[in-house]
Amino acid sequence: MNYNVLGEPEKKYDGFLFGLLLSLFLPALAIFLILLFKYSTSSMEDRLLSIWHDMYFVRYITLALIPNLVLFFVFYKTERWKSCYGLGVATLIYLMVSVFQLL
Repeated sequence: MNYNVLGEPEKKYDGFLFGLLLSLFLPALAIFLILLFKYSTSSMEDRLLSIWHDMYFVRYITLALIPNLVLFFVFYKTERWKSCYGLGVATLIYLMVSVFQLL
């Protein structure tokens, strides 16, 4: 068993990269599911391009980040702080994409 600096055992699934990758994947999956059910007549590429050029793109991103909010509470309650940091970085990446899309 591995121990941290304070002598406490390290928790499973507590890593920056784990939190980052999971937090990048969940909103992408949420956007895919939103597009799958909202625009059922066109191809997925056309759906992605249509919301990218839509003025409500930030709303789609905000809706897609709800799974990250749930994941944050799970990481917080189980004290997986390194995964929380990765989640924060991934959320900031999505925030930057949505802000730059508005410009």
